[in-house]
Amino acid sequence: MTNPLLSPSPLPYGLPPFAQLSPSHYAEAVDAGLAEHLAEIQAIVASAAPANFDNTAVAMERAGQLLQRAAAS
Repeated sequence: MTNPLLSPSPLPYGLPPFAQLSPSHYAEAVDAGLAEHLAEIQAIVASAAPANFDNTAVAMERAGQLLQRAAAS
């Protein structure tokens, strides 16, 4: 069974399909979200481009979507 928290939900308001979730899905999604968020932040830091609003502030705001989805469920 795949983890429904690892991809955006097609349900209204982005709600997860709670009937399909098990407790292990949360831990797996948080672990994956932390790893993904760390990689996104490291990519922002490692960028050779001169820092500007788009490649710093906007990129930071967009980072961590999986972690946010897992934590909000």
